[in-house]
Amino acid sequence: MKEYQDRIGRSIMAAAMIAAAFILAGAIENAGVNIQKGLRYAAEILR
Repeated sequence: MKEYQDRIGRSIMAAAMIAAAFILAGAIENAGVNIQKGLRYAAEILR
């Protein structure tokens, strides 16, 4: 494989990894928000 093909492939992989990181970060944030809402709801019920 030629050097430029290797660099293009690595660049595409790097971009895909960055996109996956943003998606994963959003999912983790949403999970945290849902957990917080659930705990607040549980606290209201227990009052």
